[in-house]
Amino acid sequence: KPVEGGQHQLQRVQTSNMPPGPYVPTAQPWVTPGAGQPGLEATTWRLTRLGNASVQTSGQAADWQQQPHFVLQAGEQRVSGSGGCNRFAARYQVDGGQLRFDSLVSGLRLCLQGGTSELAYLERLDAVRAYWQQGRSLELRDRAGKPVLRFVAEERGEPPPDDDEPPLQPS
Repeated sequence: KPVEGGQHQLQRVQTSNMPPGPYVPTAQPWVTPGAGQPGLEATTWRLTRLGNASVQTSGQAADWQQQPHFVLQAGEQRVSGSGGCNRFAARYQVDGGQLRFDSLVSGLRLCLQGGTSELAYLERLDAVRAYWQQGRSLELRDRAGKPVLRFVAEERGEPPPDDDEPPLQPS
């Protein structure tokens, strides 16, 4: 629960998969420092959990671009990625530990497998309001602080666009 502490309101956030973090001002990033920790931006974040459900993905290098993932592009405040079938792009804002996505656009390919989970992934991205990063793990949380998406760093940078699809630009 929130605690008053000087100029900042402090709160403790805890999840079952990540140890409780120290009390930190809400204006500070939710990052637990670690040696060799990837940056939030310019890192490919591969989806591992959608709510409480594990996301089954193939680990083969040839198809990693079609696995649900995203990359925050530093300087541009643009995010791009894949829902598993369709690519998407959006704008994002980071302010301390707060993270928001807006103006999300997505391709319209027919997805015979995973179409329902792709829609749930994109809907949860829209609900994201904060993040918690610990080492190579990233947890995105909703307004109530509840984890809605979990990722692992792949450090592959931004994947190249498919040749048969025009690049997506959020409005």
